[in-house]
Amino acid sequence: ALRRASSPASSEFITTNRPLQTLTAVANLQFPEGSVALDSAFYVERSHIESLCCETVVKPGSLIWIKAPEMMGKSSLMTRILACANREKYHAVYLDLSAVDRGILTNLDKFLRWLCLMVSRQLKLENKLNEYWDTEILGSNDNCTAYFEEYLLAEIDAPIVLGLDEVERLFPHTEVVEDFLGMLRSWHEKAKISDIWKKLRLVMAHSTEVYIPLDMNQSPFNAGVPVELQEFDSQQIYDLARLHGLDWNEVQLRELVSAIGGHPYLVRLAMYEI
Repeated sequence: ALRRASSPASSEFITTNRPLQTLTAVANLQFPEGSVALDSAFYVERSHIESLCCETVVKPGSLIWIKAPEMMGKSSLMTRILACANREKYHAVYLDLSAVDRGILTNLDKFLRWLCLMVSRQLKLENKLNEYWDTEILGSNDNCTAYFEEYLLAEIDAPIVLGLDEVERLFPHTEVVEDFLGMLRSWHEKAKISDIWKKLRLVMAHSTEVYIPLDMNQSPFNAGVPVELQEFDSQQIYDLARLHGLDWNEVQLRELVSAIGGHPYLVRLAMYEI
């Protein structure tokens, strides 16, 4: 194997003899697309990130937010965080905002109702939105908070880990995203003083290619544990090459890095084609 270089995708390759499982049936390679499946041999761990996230998600009221450019492995990492939660017998809920209709994303009340309903379904709980949603007096954030506090968290004995993927889908809709992210920040703060909110752990992922200006006191992105994914370093690229059955030398590895850098998807796509 290769010792890690001082920076991602470095051309400093140092050969050692660390053993690594190699792929025996290269003909069975699947085209790399989307997130890397939980049982895939081609998932390359990043130094300490997976262990840090798994240690964090078991802490009461924890908040993890994952940020990186497109196709850097955010969803793949979230899948593994939720798997850690499942191993702890927690209730893991995954919601992909890229699949939500635009008409819902642009309306705060519809979006929060959608959120409550989808969480209820994944927890196998009855839909009780009509019982908890007071449209005459309370605002949408208050209704959503009450639904979680008085119903979802109260009904479930084990902690709930809520994974929100593709959060940047909300960024263009300032009338929705500011209130929503402010609510999530308030939930995280409530966990410091309330036992019921200690049962909720949040994992959010968003692309850094979409920017939104937010009040730092309201944003959840300056709270909790931030995880910023970087390009693969030389060690990770070499490990991935061996998983693809490629017995590359230092020159070949340098040529790949000089062409495409260490972007995880591009590296894996290149190795698939080769």
